Amino acid sequence: MIPDGSWTKTGFHHSPSPSVQVLDRWRIGIVVALWNREITEELERGCRAVLLERGLREDQIETYQVPGCFEIPVASSWFCSLKSPVDAVIALGCLIKGETPHFDLIAEAVNRGLMDLSLREGRPMVNGVLTVLDTEQANQRLGGAHGHKGQEAAYTALQMLELRSQTLQAT
Repeated sequence: MIPDGSWTKTGFHHSPSPSVQVLDRWRIGIVVALWNREITEELERGCRAVLLERGLREDQIETYQVPGCFEIPVASSWFCSLKSPVDAVIALGCLIKGETPHFDLIAEAVNRGLMDLSLREGRPMVNGVLTVLDTEQANQRLGGAHGHKGQEAAYTALQMLELRSQTLQAT
């Protein structure tokens, strides 16, 4: 992670922190799949670290843990149904390809579910679900050769919320 907003080795750009007035209003939900827990715990750790580093408080971040990736979209929808809904949801999980088409079916269902929910609710649903061939590839995405995908998911949520704030101010 590069806190100053510069480019990472993966080419992902981290924008400067949003203004304090905007940050104070935002609430972010994180949905973490427990399947492949050693990987998803690190995704969540990196994600949460960035959100706190960029100025959110613990009470602005709520986490749901779900059994597996397939359950992520429905838990994400619950965040939108709260009396005080979250402004963005970050979905974190890890799908490791096996010998059957199960991997492809789950990956497509999660992706479609999050996209449909995002469009219906008009709020970011950040897809931080790793789809990898083995644990080595997953570990490369936890701070290795391919960056830290949990951190990148947090930056994506913050960038989308900043864009939404700018868009609403322009209208």
